[in-house]
Amino acid sequence: MQNERREQAQRTVLIHCPEKISENKFLKYLSQFGPINNHFFYESFGLYAVVEFCQKESIGSLQNGTHTPSTAMETAIPFRSRFFNLKLKNQTSERSRVRSSNQLPRSNKQLFELLCYAESIDDQLNTLLKEFQLTEENTKLRYLTCSLIEDMAAAYFPDCIVRPFGSSVNTFGKLGCDLDMFLDLDETRNLSAHKISGNFLMEFQVKNVPSERIATQKI
Repeated sequence: MQNERREQAQRTVLIHCPEKISENKFLKYLSQFGPINNHFFYESFGLYAVVEFCQKESIGSLQNGTHTPSTAMETAIPFRSRFFNLKLKNQTSERSRVRSSNQLPRSNKQLFELLCYAESIDDQLNTLLKEFQLTEENTKLRYLTCSLIEDMAAAYFPDCIVRPFGSSVNTFGKLGCDLDMFLDLDETRNLSAHKISGNFLMEFQVKNVPSERIATQKI
């Protein structure tokens, strides 16, 4: 299941969108880079779209058609990630607003009111389950987060894998819970360099630390 989720996340992008945007035009624009499997919008300090393409190659096509932002700062370092920022060329051209899903639990006040309206303890338990269980969209977001961090970690650890663990994958997770991640370097350790004959052995320069815990903290 985790391998399927990971593969799904690798075909997915995260896009920061303008507050008012036409969903149809947005999807039509992205479809020129490849067919889209599914998508959803959510709000968290702005409007975001999670878009899953049918093919991984569509990601490269989208990255090739993406511009590096112009800025007066000299410290901007372009990074070909899957986290994009969408801007409208004509700010007044769009008037519609997309439907966004809620990825956070209700407030304690709202939850208390729902429980008061329940007719029995069974109904209250079912209400709690419905309000707190991780949704399909939230699970996709968690695997996408791991996948985006994996993109950055791969610059230092080729073929590494960032895996979620804990409540996010063992069915005890709830909306709003933290996301535990594990940097899996097993595949990196298994990489074998081409053998070259002679009396010399070339190794990468590394920094040694006294314990695995300190190494983990530095990573």
